[in-house]
Amino acid sequence: MVVLAVSCRPYSVTDELPDLTWTQISGAADNLPEHFVVFQGTDEKAPIQAWYARFQPSSPEIRVIIIPATGETGREMVSDFAKRENACLAVNGGYFLNRDHRSFPIGLLVTNSSVISNASHRIIRDDVRYDAIRAALGFLPDGSADFAWVSSRNDSVFAWLRPIDNHRDRPAPMPAGNTGVYWPVEYALAAGPSLFQHSGDSITAEEEIFFDSPIPNVHPRTAAGIAADGSLILMVVDGRQSRSRGVSLTELAHMMRSIGAVRAINLDGGGSSAMVLNSILLNRPEGYSTEREVASAIVVKCDS
Repeated sequence: MVVLAVSCRPYSVTDELPDLTWTQISGAADNLPEHFVVFQGTDEKAPIQAWYARFQPSSPEIRVIIIPATGETGREMVSDFAKRENACLAVNGGYFLNRDHRSFPIGLLVTNSSVISNASHRIIRDDVRYDAIRAALGFLPDGSADFAWVSSRNDSVFAWLRPIDNHRDRPAPMPAGNTGVYWPVEYALAAGPSLFQHSGDSITAEEEIFFDSPIPNVHPRTAAGIAADGSLILMVVDGRQSRSRGVSLTELAHMMRSIGAVRAINLDGGGSSAMVLNSILLNRPEGYSTEREVASAIVVKCDS
């Protein structure tokens, strides 16, 4: 979902959380590294359809990169990212803004240890200015995945233990004298909000200034999570179609917890949500067999 786009189509969500039945659809037999598995899930009652991949990002057979689109428009389809990088898996990345026929990432984007786009520092809602520290997914030099709330300055990225305590119509100041801790990521991507970082954590949509935006509503979704053993989980949920309505942030958090994530964040979604496995588009973005062009992607390169 482009961050400024609003879906006007209503969807009803009950108090009953999704209960998907998951079936493994891919593994080592599909020229993937050992323990790299892909599942498809269905909840016909909701209805919801989703897919997720789980693998060890620090495995010597796997390299995960986060990259911007190339070309004059600043956007590409996820399948184009995958083809260009000869990737076994790719999903869409962070939010972006379309301006003057070109797309620009919104928030932090780090590629090859270079800051392509700085973290969002200030956000205005109804003429009220909020200092912001939003959630990001990062990959350290050893290939392991990490999550943090982030700020940036020049070519340096800083991790925070928690976001600023903002609330609607009640902005909180940036903590005095605290710039966070240097975060030595080679690749990173901010989106948000954080779905949970610990067992008891709640969604930090207000703190990250996502109120009065379409982000908390029911949409197609892309999410990233880390399991207790360090595995990375990448999930895509279809939406805005008869076979899959999409999910709220609360439902997305429940789904990520149910498959073993202990930390997770929401990525860009809506029509941007796409998962490509071995050159095949698994889902149907907004019900179509074609993809929206996006400004960044998470790309997984495999040596099976």
